[in-house]
Amino acid sequence: MHVPTITFCDLIYNPQIFDGAKVRFRTTYLANSKVATFVDLSCMAKGKQTWAEFDGISIKESAPAEIFKKLEEQVWCGKCGDDNNWRETEMLVTGIFRADDIGHGRLGKYRFAVTVTNVEEIGATFKTEKTRFVPLK
Repeated sequence: MHVPTITFCDLIYNPQIFDGAKVRFRTTYLANSKVATFVDLSCMAKGKQTWAEFDGISIKESAPAEIFKKLEEQVWCGKCGDDNNWRETEMLVTGIFRADDIGHGRLGKYRFAVTVTNVEEIGATFKTEKTRFVPLK
């Protein structure tokens, strides 16, 4: 099955096209103890926040062992930071995009969600007290 490669911005600006579809895109995973989201500096529109979920079983079956190990160390590390410590990790992922209006993520505050089923690339995780990713008004 062919999985289309799109930009993250195309995904969130055309949710009706991709709702329920398996898609592949490059993104930054932004997280702290309360947030797990995908972001892109090119499209930080308010109301377009995307919750990030990882299907560990699917990823373990599809990703190379070294990628899976990096995910365990950099992403699934429990509370790697607190509210004042953000983690930013570049990655190339494949997953199922959901654009229904039910609300996703913590307290249902996220407009969209992606359940990641494969991670092809993962960069270093950068920890910072203040993130550069702020939604535009």
